[in-house]
Amino acid sequence: MGGSVRRSNVGLRLYRHPSSDEGSKVTSKIFISMVMKLNKKVNLKEIMYLSSWRLKIDKSPRSTVTKMAMKNDSTVTEFVLTGLTDQSELLLPLFILFLVNHTVTVVGNLSLMSLIFINSDLQTPMYFFLFNLSFIDLCYSFVFTPKTLMSFVSEKNTISFTGCMTQLFFFCFFANSECYVLTAMAYDRYVAICQPLLYMVIMSPRTCSLMMFGSYFMGFAGAIVHTGFMIRLNFCDSNIINHYLCDIFPLLQLSCSSTYANELVSSVVIGTVVIASSVVILMSYALILFNVTQLSSDPASDEGWRYSRKPTLQHGTEPPEVQMRSRRRKNMKNEVSTARDAITH
Repeated sequence: MGGSVRRSNVGLRLYRHPSSDEGSKVTSKIFISMVMKLNKKVNLKEIMYLSSWRLKIDKSPRSTVTKMAMKNDSTVTEFVLTGLTDQSELLLPLFILFLVNHTVTVVGNLSLMSLIFINSDLQTPMYFFLFNLSFIDLCYSFVFTPKTLMSFVSEKNTISFTGCMTQLFFFCFFANSECYVLTAMAYDRYVAICQPLLYMVIMSPRTCSLMMFGSYFMGFAGAIVHTGFMIRLNFCDSNIINHYLCDIFPLLQLSCSSTYANELVSSVVIGTVVIASSVVILMSYALILFNVTQLSSDPASDEGWRYSRKPTLQHGTEPPEVQMRSRRRKNMKNEVSTARDAITH
């Protein structure tokens, strides 16, 4: 029906539904009789077409009979996480296992971060990257572990829509950032072993800071893309996530709208992270292995490499504080030797 049926004082809004059962047939008959009373000009063909539409009377004036496709206007306000298992006998052992693992992760990373921060001897590029890696690992454990522990002790493990999207964002952010930090650490080891004379020049504090900023920025960009495309989806079929956290692909399975754009974006972003990180890491360690093999097979090169490392350690790679303490120790040793010689003679 292309047009609309008008009434001056009574309006109709129609919602289509499949009329397969006996109750729907009775509703259709009642609807036909009401339409004939409201507007006698409606012909039989239009009535038979309207018989497959559900009646809703609107008493506002000048309303029209509007054809609308069936849609679910209700939005999902929360999701249900199924967790790792539904076997009750495994819940307590898994709870203890995850709790111990989480405690060790938190204590270990906090201890390592505190040690690097307090000890001035560890203020080097390698420990700078290790500090950030421990920080990311610590934050990453808090993204999903508390919710996973709750799933072992609660009957129904629910998470709000906002909480689910927040968990997805931080999950993608820390996962992507960790890959880029590992890439930076591999490059740092390559420069330290294969370019020892230029190590402090290449891996300057400014360069290390830019590399860490780039790692966090790339992780943030990937997380924003994933979360933004996930929010635009409609969830109307089910709210049960067959996983222990809000991950990308379990959420895509619940969407009742097209997920082609999300799948394309996920493939591009994840592919970029995996390929770029893997290529740099493999190339770095391959070059390290090649240089070490060359040095071990050539004694002259090995001896030259050791001599090249000696002035570098004295003047380049050690921090100023370490060099100052070394000079103080040497001066103290010289003073003790002088005093000992004077007493002896």
